[in-house]
Amino acid sequence: MNDRILFVDDNPSVLRGLRRMLLELEDTWQMHFAESGEEALAMMDREPFDVIVSDLQMPLMNGTELLERVRSRSPGTVRLILSGYSDNTQILKSAMTAHQFLSKPSSREVIQSALERVLALQEILPNPAIREVVARLFSLPVLPSTYDELMRATTSGQKDAIDEVAGLVSRDLGLSASILKLVNTAFFGLPQHIDNPARAVSLLGIEIIKALIVSGHFISPFNPRRHPGFALEDLWTHSRNTARFAETIARLEGADQKTADQAYLGGLFHDVGKLVLACAFEDEFHAIIDLANTRNITIIDAEREVISVSHVQIGAYLLGLWGFDEHIVHGMLCQLNLSAREARPLTTAVHAANALEHELRIINPGYATHPVDTAYLEHHGLTGRYEVWREACRNLITGK
Repeated sequence: MNDRILFVDDNPSVLRGLRRMLLELEDTWQMHFAESGEEALAMMDREPFDVIVSDLQMPLMNGTELLERVRSRSPGTVRLILSGYSDNTQILKSAMTAHQFLSKPSSREVIQSALERVLALQEILPNPAIREVVARLFSLPVLPSTYDELMRATTSGQKDAIDEVAGLVSRDLGLSASILKLVNTAFFGLPQHIDNPARAVSLLGIEIIKALIVSGHFISPFNPRRHPGFALEDLWTHSRNTARFAETIARLEGADQKTADQAYLGGLFHDVGKLVLACAFEDEFHAIIDLANTRNITIIDAEREVISVSHVQIGAYLLGLWGFDEHIVHGMLCQLNLSAREARPLTTAVHAANALEHELRIINPGYATHPVDTAYLEHHGLTGRYEVWREACRNLITGK
């Protein structure tokens, strides 16, 4: 059955324009159109939709209210905003409910591309029940210490507060993902995708960051008492080191600034699915941890036994929903099955960085190892480079 998409706008001429614009895709998608939030919900009660694309400013029920109801009643439906409205308060509220924000007017190419990308994500995570849980998320929790420091920094009134906030965001994977999701919405009209968390903070500004924290929903502290046997601090350290290693490896191989930034994010987010599992699948996550420790198998192997998918797929699905660069999402997925046919700089950097972080910082020598794929390196003539990468990454840890 074709994918089903529902467009919602209170302006009939806008809906007619969308119909004409997307006419040639009617054999690819089943497209339906509603002139109000109430009509949209009634249509969704009768039949399911894969994606809803809603205007923001509408009478009686605005786009934010509509998508919040959709999130509750049909959590697996991907939620997009298509609007030319530019009120900061409404935009920030919509960030709590919408997966992505497209500007109005948008070309057919922009709308078609956004829809194709989110619909293709179903192949990454084929289990609809898991997709529903992941799609409910609009932010990720942060380390309690980071949350406290962020609260203090945004209310201190210090001139250098923005620099301190940028540093805090860059060091936390949950916070980085949530902030990058927001800054890359079309509302901000940025000419290019932002891949640097510190740059994202500078563009948003201290007042918007403060508003996000005050809302009490967009950013929340992680509760370690709910997750015995799982130390978020260890995940944070591993992710940060992997990010730094990946960026270093990319630069050693001659990568440009954009690729180096993407390598950093690929390393930072390569395990973000573990954070999603810990927060949204508590019982399953505890079973996964116990199984991995009891049988001394990798987390991925344990995940496949317990829930039939891996944290890599879950993390890639979430970041894809949030509109992250396709190279980062693809780089994450490639870690599951390194192809001998291609060697992408980002994939190579993140894979090697992850292996080196496990090698150079051993938490428990009894845990299952995460060795580098030597066949992959050999096939692409990179075996001799691995020692160079190891030395550079070791120097990062030791501060040399």
